[in-house]
Amino acid sequence: MAIEASAWMEKNRDRPFFLNYWMFSVHAPFDAKQKLIEKYRAQADPASEQRSPTYAAMFDRYCFQCWQEDPIASCSGLEANHPGI
Repeated sequence: MAIEASAWMEKNRDRPFFLNYWMFSVHAPFDAKQKLIEKYRAQADPASEQRSPTYAAMFDRYCFQCWQEDPIASCSGLEANHPGI
């Protein structure tokens, strides 16, 4: 689905558009690869409200799927016409 959304943005790059892509719901249950959960568990600040290593691991996969590694490079100029990107 992320690849289709990226292709759609590329196809519509020269005109205004709105794309609402829900990779996963914000509600439980959360699930991610254990290796990524451990990566973010080591970085989590216990005092922060944003301290869920599982949610961080899910977001990591979301970014990778949408941008295939580099979110800035992959926009290919889309941000010029679509400042929300």
